[in-house]
This record gives sequence, structure tokens and C-alpha cells, in this order.
Amino acid sequence: MRPLRTKLIIAFVSVILLTGVALSGLATFAVRRSFWGFLERYREVRVVAWVDALEGWYLRERSWVGLQRWLELLSRKGGVRRGGTLAGEDRVLVADDRKVVVADSDGELVGRPLSSGLEAAARPINVAGRTVGYVVVTPAPGSPLAILESTFTASVRRVIILGGLLSSAAGILLGVYLANDITRPIVAVQRGAERLAGGDLSHRVQVNTGDEIEELAEAFNSMAESLQRDEAVRRNLTADIAHELRTPLTVLRGNLEALQDGVTPLSPEVIGLLYDEVLRMSRLVSDLSELSLAEARQLRLERRLTDLDPLVEAVTQAFRAEALNGGVELVIASAPGLPPVSIDQDRIAQVVANLVRNALQHTGAGGRVEVATVASDSGLEVTVRDTGQGISPDDLPRVFDRFYRADKSRARVGGGGTGLGLAVAKGLVEAHGGRIWVESQPGQGSTFGFWIPFPNAI
Repeated sequence: MRPLRTKLIIAFVSVILLTGVALSGLATFAVRRSFWGFLERYREVRVVAWVDALEGWYLRERSWVGLQRWLELLSRKGGVRRGGTLAGEDRVLVADDRKVVVADSDGELVGRPLSSGLEAAARPINVAGRTVGYVVVTPAPGSPLAILESTFTASVRRVIILGGLLSSAAGILLGVYLANDITRPIVAVQRGAERLAGGDLSHRVQVNTGDEIEELAEAFNSMAESLQRDEAVRRNLTADIAHELRTPLTVLRGNLEALQDGVTPLSPEVIGLLYDEVLRMSRLVSDLSELSLAEARQLRLERRLTDLDPLVEAVTQAFRAEALNGGVELVIASAPGLPPVSIDQDRIAQVVANLVRNALQHTGAGGRVEVATVASDSGLEVTVRDTGQGISPDDLPRVFDRFYRADKSRARVGGGGTGLGLAVAKGLVEAHGGRIWVESQPGQGSTFGFWIPFPNAI
């Protein structure tokens, strides 16, 4: 496969050479045509001068007798000027009214009739309204004018050829430079892609061309950064899953080995402990499955118009006993007459449950958790506000990351969580076309909220 740089060089050189040849041809044609036009006008002036001179001769002499001697005399003396015309620069043939040559400055055709070619170039000599003869004026071989014409034409040809060669050489060099300049950033992006494919996700392409190639490089770098982040998330996810599964698997293994060795008798308490650990692993797998589907935008939603306030109240009431056991006041507040929204009831119920469970886990005894539903301009908002320890500014941007726990500022009071609740809630809300957020200050509690658009706003 031919490299792009070679293709560009060939294209540039071909265009330059074709353009140079075309321009050289056009320039040669234009200059020669202009010069020939000048010569034709100049010769016309000379012919008119000879016609005037010969008409004057005939008026004086009343015949062409002696004209040959006069022309020879002009040639021996080097010519005389008449009307701005140098006679010695021309070959002059004069024919009588029968078109028989009576005088020839070269002395070759006297007495012969004019040939068809000479007859076509002949100009009539009129005296008193009568044609008394004809004159043919052509450049004399070796005359200054003929030499000038030949020299000028050759000089123009040389200049055009030399200029064409120089311009072509300069164009080829420029073409090679431009081809290298164009392909250099493309090659850099190509090599960057090869390194990226080889696993070097930290590689970035440096291109400063100020054009679409720089935009391509920026898009490549953005892709590389995204891949690097995704790879980091994947590695962390693998490590977190292993960490989350290690505890229940250790408990299951230890208790099963104790039962197998007869160290621990089989009892309802042991069975209940094993069952709880199996449920914990099941919840973990279920949360991971839902989160993956939501992030891949493949989560199926069974939407229907629903009054959100009763749904939020029913989900919150299910945590009433847990709140009482933890000494936390659980309050439900909502605005009356809220319009319905199009949602998957089970998914949104799961979001509310995750937020309420999270608030209760991070609110100590004597604290308060308030769940409220209000209407905004284009949808409904559900907020869960607690009076816990709050979240530090460093941890706040990452609270919706999977398995992320801000242990220093929000120590877990209860157990049994998978560390995916907030991440799953975020995925489910965004699958509905909504958004989720958190506001918190250390020592002042936290407020989690999400917004679901009205049906006509989707």
C-alpha cells in the first residue's frame, strides 16, 4: 500500500508540472502572437511607405524603366529612409500592370510573372485612379528585422523554458514540504493509535496545526483519556467486586467447613447466617447487572403514568421500623395536587429506597431524615435530606461512583450494603431522562435529590 505522503507528493508534482506546461504553452503563444502582431503592423507601415515611394517614381518617370537600377543603387548605398522605413531591410519586387516583374532588389525574378504566392501578397500601385503596377515587400534574408524576429522568438522560448523549469523545481520542493507538513500530524495520530492499540493508554498526540487535523488529534486524546478512565474503572470494579465477595464467601466457607467437620452443629441460626450472606451476594450481582444495563442504555423500562407522591410515601413507610430502631425521625412531606409522570414504578421505587436507605445508614440516633416531593417547571423533584455528618468537598464528586464510600465523613452504621446503591440510583434516573444530584457540607447533613421530567418534556 502506497503511503499517503507519497500520494500527496505525486499529486502535488503532477499538478505543478501540468500547470507549468500549460502556463508555458499559453505564455509562449501569447508572446509570439503579440510580437507577430507588432511585426505585421510594422511591415504594413513599410509596405505603405514603398507604395508611396513607387507611386512617386511612376509620377516622375511615367514608366518603370530604370527602377531596377534604382533598387540596386539603394542596396549598394545601404538603403535610405523614406517615411520611417529602411529600404535595405526589405526585399522588394515590382511588377507592371500585367503582373510581370520589372524590378527585384535581389535581381533574380526580373521578367518573370508573379507566382501565385507572391501575387496573393502583392499590393496595387495606383496613379491617377489607374493601377500601374504591383509591389511585394518581404523581409530580406539576414536583415536586422529578420534577425531580431528570430533572436526574440528564441530568447522568449529560452526564458519561458527556464522559468518553467525553475518554477516547477520550486513547486516540487514546496509540494514535498506541504506533503510532509500535512502527513506529519496524521502520522503522529496513526502512531498514537498503534500505541493505544498496543495497550499504552497514557499516550497522547501533540498536534498544533490549527485545523481539522488538530481537532482530530484532540478527539483522539479525548478518546484515549476516556479509555484510560474506563480501564481504571474496570480495574477498580474488578478489585471492588473481589473485595465485596470476599467477606460473604469467607463466612460461607468457614461455616460450611465447621459444619462439615462437626465443629458447629446445624442450627436455624447458622442456616440464617448462611442465607443472609447468599442474599448479600445475590443483591450484589443484581445491582451490578442493573448498573451495567443502565450504563449501556439497554435497561428496559415499563413506563406508565404514575402519581409519584403515593409511590414515594409507600416506599418511605417501608423504612419506618428501621428508622425507629435506629432512633431516627423519618418525615414525609409533599406538595398537594402533583401531576403524574411517566415512569417505571419498580425502578423509581428502587431509586427512592436506595436514597432513603443511604440516608438512614449515615444518620445517627436522634437525627432526622425528611423525604419530600415537589413540582418544578418541567418535572417532579424528590429530595431526601438527612442530618448526618455530611460529606467532605473532596468526596462529594465521587459519591455516585460504584463501590465508593466516603468512610472518613460518612461512616457506615448499618451493614448489608453492596456499595452500589447510589450508582444504581444514578443509572436508573438517567435512564428515565432525569438527573440526580447531592448537596452536602461536613457536619451539616446531606441532601440527595433526583428530577423526573413530565411526559411532554421527554
